Amino acid sequence: MKVMVVEQDRVGRQHLSGMLANDGHQVEEADNAAKALSLFSQTNPDMVFVHSDMGDAGPSLSHQIKLQNPRHFVPIIFMSPVADEFALCKFMEGHADDFIEDTMNPISLRAKIMSIERTAHLYNDYESSRIKTEQEIKLARHMFDSLIRSRRQDVAQLNSWSWAAGHFSGDMVIYEKNSRGDLWVMLGDFTGHGLAAAVGAIPAADVFFSMVEAEQDVGQVATAINKKLFSMLPTGHFCSACLLSVEFDKSLITIWNGGLPSMRIISGQGVVLARPRSMNLPLGILSPEEFKPLMETFSPREGESLVLYSDGLTDAINPAGEMFGEERLDRVLAQSGNGESLVEIIKKELIVFMDGLEPLDDVSLITLAIE
Repeated sequence: MKVMVVEQDRVGRQHLSGMLANDGHQVEEADNAAKALSLFSQTNPDMVFVHSDMGDAGPSLSHQIKLQNPRHFVPIIFMSPVADEFALCKFMEGHADDFIEDTMNPISLRAKIMSIERTAHLYNDYESSRIKTEQEIKLARHMFDSLIRSRRQDVAQLNSWSWAAGHFSGDMVIYEKNSRGDLWVMLGDFTGHGLAAAVGAIPAADVFFSMVEAEQDVGQVATAINKKLFSMLPTGHFCSACLLSVEFDKSLITIWNGGLPSMRIISGQGVVLARPRSMNLPLGILSPEEFKPLMETFSPREGESLVLYSDGLTDAINPAGEMFGEERLDRVLAQSGNGESLVEIIKKELIVFMDGLEPLDDVSLITLAIE
């Protein structure tokens, strides 16, 4: 193992270096912080010992070493002739990892190094696994997005936005036009979040697109997706969803809502005109024999808009412990009507509300303008 010893006192530095070399370690020495940083960059040691005689330069050196390669764990060991609590605190604030007394005998030093080596191996194994998992998630996300987006057509009056609680959103936003020009939209919120929650999205999307292409009605689409998810999802996993079709030539919207928050139909001035609520259980809970879809129909006027969202929006909690909530959403909608995109208005308000925090649950939002 490559070890670097940083200590101003030459005798003490050589004493520790000698013990380390006798145990087969390759040792580099530095008597000041500048030389230590230079040696660290050149030799990439596996462990660093920093003595308290470095004074205030010691904690600063520890911090700078950690910054050079934050993804690779290099243990930094603080040395002192006595248990100096003040110096120890300063070193720990500078990201040192452990402490030894410089009077330690070779056997105790060997045991300490073995213990720290085990910790370093565990950390670096974890980091390797994390990087591999991130790459796999990135690949899965790319495949999922490609499968979903490849079927989408541009719809000028529809806008959407998602904010994942982790690497991968468990929410699904898909839409498609059939041969008659009718628009179909689905917002799905699978149990949990992340990759595990998104697993059911691909088969659900496949059924959705197939049924829309076959020009089935909303109830039939919901029935088919429910059948598919009931057969494949484990107990306790389901998909809260909202399905809707927009027949532009008839100015008719048909809505099936199973487990998602109440939608909003709002006027051009931001007044809430209707709140189509959930009248069904989420998809994947009931058997095909038990599943009986209940729908609502509306005839919106030109200038009105539909707002769909997952409960991650209204359940979002800021640093003060406040929930975004339904009332706040209605107040934000009431401020619309100035020509700015509804999605952008709600998105900006939520980001300001979260004040730097990440959401605990996936957030998805769809707005559809009736033109």
